[in-house]
Amino acid sequence: MQVLMKLKHTAFLLFLAFVFLCLFGILSKILDTRIVNKINDREISWDIGWNKHISQYSGSELGFTMENSPTLSFEIQSDSMADQGLQIFIDNTPNTLNLPLTKPNIKKLTLNIDKKKSHVVSLRYFCTYLYHPCTITLNGIYAEGQARLLPYEVNKKIVSILGDSVSTIYGQKNYSFKLADNLGFQLHNASILGSTVSKVDGMDSAINRYTKDLEPFKSDITIVFLGTNDVGNNVPTDIFEHDYSKIVKDIKDFNHNGKLFLVGPLYRRDIQMNVLENYNNIIKKIAEEQHLYFIETLNWLSPDDFSDAIHPSVESQDKIASHFYSAISAYLK
Repeated sequence: MQVLMKLKHTAFLLFLAFVFLCLFGILSKILDTRIVNKINDREISWDIGWNKHISQYSGSELGFTMENSPTLSFEIQSDSMADQGLQIFIDNTPNTLNLPLTKPNIKKLTLNIDKKKSHVVSLRYFCTYLYHPCTITLNGIYAEGQARLLPYEVNKKIVSILGDSVSTIYGQKNYSFKLADNLGFQLHNASILGSTVSKVDGMDSAINRYTKDLEPFKSDITIVFLGTNDVGNNVPTDIFEHDYSKIVKDIKDFNHNGKLFLVGPLYRRDIQMNVLENYNNIIKKIAEEQHLYFIETLNWLSPDDFSDAIHPSVESQDKIASHFYSAISAYLK
């Protein structure tokens, strides 16, 4: 009888031990800092370039400050085959998360960080708008269980660029990103492959899109860098002048506190210089009439700075950014 009682007692103790271990395991998982949780949207400072986790333009940013997590993960996806991805800055150290050019376009990146320190994290979307639309979804940002987010202050000014492929080729290597970094501004890149000033069939003409692409942002600096595709499509100069003048006048009206810079067309190997000069002079005339800043570029780059008849090479992007920075910074003092 005593043996049976001891066996029952032992079995009961084993059962309690089993229950304890199960509860301990569950509790450990709940408390374990290795559990990865999605960061709540309310804890992230989203700029107006994002809509329901979908980026609205190349250059759109978001940011937050965090501590107490040894890793940070990012997941993005897209149905577009565009060359695009995220620049991820952790305490100003850059990392790149590129989407593959095959479907399904989904990619995740996990970075190891110092758990004992607080980190300033910012993300910037980039895209080369060639043949495929720029669109990306940020599925989530993930930190480990005990991560803590701190107040994050957004203090960047915005530079907007209304342009064409010259301002969007090469993704984050384009002069536009370099210029924004040099200025210390956030980039809003409203540049589209093939964009013209005036209406041209099959083109994303600026005359049709400038209001929706620029007005919501109230940018501190707006750069209009268009015209080369109007030249290439033989847009009559009187129509070009009328449309260009309307665009910049309206930008002044809906963003009267921002500075507006007009840029002449670049040199083209396939267009005679006197034709380019006609369009360049129109832009310069509009700048003078409307008391705007004009950046001369026609005789500035050499033929060796181009990768083809129209586009500056990737190696020349620093040169373009420096040229623009020198012209713009003189008026920011």
